[in-house]
Amino acid sequence: MKRNKALLRAILLEVEESPGFDGRKSQFFTFEIEGYTAAEVHFHVHMLIRAKYLEAEEQEDGFVGKGLTLAGHDYLDTLRDSIAWRVTKTKGGAAVYAVLRIVGQIASGFVRQSINDQFTGRPIL
Repeated sequence: MKRNKALLRAILLEVEESPGFDGRKSQFFTFEIEGYTAAEVHFHVHMLIRAKYLEAEEQEDGFVGKGLTLAGHDYLDTLRDSIAWRVTKTKGGAAVYAVLRIVGQIASGFVRQSINDQFTGRPIL
């Protein structure tokens, strides 16, 4: 079965919006996501657990878990960003997004250096 980023996003949103997943105690859960089979949803929840985006354990007929991990929240925030989501959905989009993030980090470094030079007169090492 192939990975479906839209389904991963839908599952993470479902967990985030469910009031029982507050990270304090485990609860049993299964998801029915419109347009996807139970097998597809189960496979993708399993992937999210293995990637440590969900704090949960697999059961025979569902999952027992506490909710999103910090990495899960971060991944969902990335997917929520409309530009990042559109780029990620395209073929090779993950690579393009990674390059854009690196360019942004380099630009941020130049801005910090420029500000520091203006106030201290010496470069940041």
